[in-house]
Amino acid sequence: MDITVENLGRAGIGFIKRGSIYAIIVAILEFLFISRFTVIINSVTLNGLHMPAGEYDIFYILMLISIAGLIILTFGIANYRKGFRNFKDRDTRFSKPFSYSKYVIVLYIIFIIVYVFILAVLPAFNHNTYFPALSSSGTLIHVFLVLLLISALIVLIISVLALIGFIYILIGLYRFSEMVHQEIGELGAILYIIPIANIVSPFLIYLASSRAEKLRV
Repeated sequence: MDITVENLGRAGIGFIKRGSIYAIIVAILEFLFISRFTVIINSVTLNGLHMPAGEYDIFYILMLISIAGLIILTFGIANYRKGFRNFKDRDTRFSKPFSYSKYVIVLYIIFIIVYVFILAVLPAFNHNTYFPALSSSGTLIHVFLVLLLISALIVLIISVLALIGFIYILIGLYRFSEMVHQEIGELGAILYIIPIANIVSPFLIYLASSRAEKLRV
C-alpha cells in the first residue's frame, strides 16, 4: 500500500509529535538518573556495600525521578498509540503497533505502583523497623510467598507482551518515518534499541514528525 504524507491524518502526526516530546523529557530525566546513579554506585563501593546515610536522600530523589519518568513515558506511549490508531485506518501495518503498545502501558503502570510501594516501605528498613507479624507467623509468610510468586508470573507474562509491544512501537515509528520520507526518524527508531544512544532517539522522532507536520499543512 502506497501511503504518503499527503494522505496521512494530521491528527495522527500530531500524536506522534506529542509522544516524542514526552519521550524527550524522559530522556533528560534518564540522563540525570544515570549521572546520579553512578555517584551512588561509587559511594557504595568505597564504603564496602554500605550506603552512607546521606546517600539515602539521593536514592529517594532517583526513585522519584524514576516514577516521574515512568508516568511521563506512559503518556508518551499513549500518544504514540493514538497516532498508530489514526494510521491503521489507512495502513493495516499499524494495527499491531496499536494493539500491542497497550501492554507497554500496563507494564509501566505496574512499575509505578512497585516504585511507590518501595518508597513507602523503605524508611522502615532504613531504620531497621521490626515486623513481628512477618517473623512470627509461618502461615502468613507462606501466603505472602504464594502471592509474590503469582504476582511475579503475572508480571513476567505482561513483560513478555510488553517487550513485543515495545518492538512493535519501534516498527511503527520506523514505518511512520519511512512513510513521510524522513530518514532521520528511521534512524531514531533504530537507535532506540541501543543503550545510551537511545537518549537521542526522541529528538530525531520529533524532528521527523515536525517536518511531516509542515509537509501536511
